[in-house]
Amino acid sequence: MRSHLLCCLCAVFLFGCASAELQVADASKHPQVKALLSLGFINLTGAPTLTLKKTRGAREKAVGPDVFVFIEGDGAAWTLFGTTPPRDPTPRGSVALGLVRTTAIKSPASVLYVARPCQFLASSTFTKCATEAWASKRYSNEQLALLLSSTEQGLKSLEKKMLPRLRIILVGHSGGGVMAIRVGAELIRRGHEVVGVVTLASPIDPITWSENHRFSTLDVDTYYNDMDLLAQSQVATHYVGKNDRLIVLADTRNRYRYTPKEITEVAGVGHVAGWLEYWEHVILSDILD
Repeated sequence: MRSHLLCCLCAVFLFGCASAELQVADASKHPQVKALLSLGFINLTGAPTLTLKKTRGAREKAVGPDVFVFIEGDGAAWTLFGTTPPRDPTPRGSVALGLVRTTAIKSPASVLYVARPCQFLASSTFTKCATEAWASKRYSNEQLALLLSSTEQGLKSLEKKMLPRLRIILVGHSGGGVMAIRVGAELIRRGHEVVGVVTLASPIDPITWSENHRFSTLDVDTYYNDMDLLAQSQVATHYVGKNDRLIVLADTRNRYRYTPKEITEVAGVGHVAGWLEYWEHVILSDILD
């Protein structure tokens, strides 16, 4: 299928295709997760997806977010030239985890990391996952419900030590941006104070993206309602790399319902390369000023 060939080729160039065997049975053994644990992150037990948090005290400064929430991307690469989904969607190299580490070091805010369903699971638990969870249904309402549960559990655990009403910024790279939009919209509906949703190299118009690249059909359920809500709330900012071949500017414009007002093309940045530096020196710097 041409639909997944490009994804795999990008992943081969950047990370190497995922093995057909399950490689990560314990999240704490993942090198990027280990790096976060060494910085004082703790694993929030009981959440439906891997959720890591680093809690700061209540902030005196009345501007800026109290907490950054990072949503993991779609995960490991497809194999056999993009025709076969990985047996384990756990990312081997994660932009999101890199962003989390940088933010925890540079920012006075608390930081929450939320992995996608079926990532970072022990084999005994992983057997309960269906492949469609990280394939055709990865942006569906079912996956949203799991991410939302993890996120709200994380936020509630922070509120106990901080403030009863947290100012929240959600961030997602690639497919993680799609789910950051979905989680952010639902948090707004539930009365949370979402002050920003930032997407990096994300297919924020999944239907147009899949059609432009002749990708296989994705189940997005009520995703475009979430996009509409964020447009009304004016809290979303979107960034795409000029060197990105997987997500291009034309993939972010929905011809049916919603055209984002603020989409920034970033010179010298690809789908993965350059985002950590741009986040640290430009986006995060602007947020914290």
